[in-house]
Amino acid sequence: MSHTESSMSATEVIPLKEPRALAGLAPKLPALFLPDEKTAERFFGFFTAHIRNRNTRRAYYKAACRFADWCEGRGLPGLAAVKPLHVAAYIEELQGELSAPSVKQHLAGLRMLLDWLVVGHALEVNPAHAVRGPRYSQTKGKTAVLDREEARALLESIDTSTLTGLRDRALIATMIYTFARVGAVLKMNGRDYFSQGRRGWMRLHEKRGKLYEAPCHHKLETYMDEYLAASGFADDKDGPLWRTTGRKTGTAHRLTQPDAYLMIERRARQAGIQTKIGNHSLRATGITDYLKSDGSLAEARRMANLMSVKQKCLLTTVILPYFPHLFSSTTDSHDTYSSTLRRRGPQSTGSARRRREAAPKQQPPRLPPLRDAAARLPPSAWPVQVGSSEC
Repeated sequence: MSHTESSMSATEVIPLKEPRALAGLAPKLPALFLPDEKTAERFFGFFTAHIRNRNTRRAYYKAACRFADWCEGRGLPGLAAVKPLHVAAYIEELQGELSAPSVKQHLAGLRMLLDWLVVGHALEVNPAHAVRGPRYSQTKGKTAVLDREEARALLESIDTSTLTGLRDRALIATMIYTFARVGAVLKMNGRDYFSQGRRGWMRLHEKRGKLYEAPCHHKLETYMDEYLAASGFADDKDGPLWRTTGRKTGTAHRLTQPDAYLMIERRARQAGIQTKIGNHSLRATGITDYLKSDGSLAEARRMANLMSVKQKCLLTTVILPYFPHLFSSTTDSHDTYSSTLRRRGPQSTGSARRRREAAPKQQPPRLPPLRDAAARLPPSAWPVQVGSSEC
């Protein structure tokens, strides 16, 4: 076999069925990672068996496909020909097209994927292991936040004479009043909105498998009741609560995050809001307005489901700079975490714990012997005079 024929066969796509979770994410299959059946099986196993988060899976798969197209355009014959020099050149080229966080995400996806291939003996070494990405540090959040008047205008500008208007108003109000992530809201089914104690409640399936139930604001309860009464989705307990109209596909299906983003962008434009907002802006708007109304930081963290140390630091460093009054002495005394951050800064709790464990434990002070203590007292303070009959 000639060198040309071997090079062409090395980049041929093995006829392996693409998983449905990855279908449609890229215009074509990445031939670089599909030279043989073993490598192709290991490649698709990384996104289906190893990566469980849907958003991470989509982002890393797109990064892998983009890198495969770049290598194909540079004439690399196969995955074994990729060296750290090629990965570094690819990252350098990405810095001129994407932001630093996006470049770091691409590099992280490639590192994890190539490590997975090395562990599966589909690749000898990881060429992306030694490549360093751009440095990036952010101390202030970039999410656009609406004030109270803009949020009220956004809700009031929606035409509720149609089912679509009722759905959009209820969906926007849910993200504002519950501080929920858009992914948790769109996962809701008919049974996730229920009545308890003459009040509407919501059951949210947050990230990392966390289940959170919260009572509804009275306005949100009104919006939800009107939407469910017009749609009839309350009777379908196992069906999606937020559905498309089905005008394009012919059948209604569950709303996706891109659908919600386009809807929010369209409703904001109709309301005359110039600020460019997205799905996360509504969640940040609710948290910001709650803290402006002298809400408790601990309660805001609980409602927003920010319970990990990293998320606590993120909320404290991103949200709190806008509210200096939360750093005053009137802050809740039970919020020990925020008081610790005010004294030491937003550092890692793990490092603080390790310092406490490494520090020598303080022993209780040893009492001096009675004779030494008595010797340091003046004679007038002695309880018994020397030479008396009581000695």
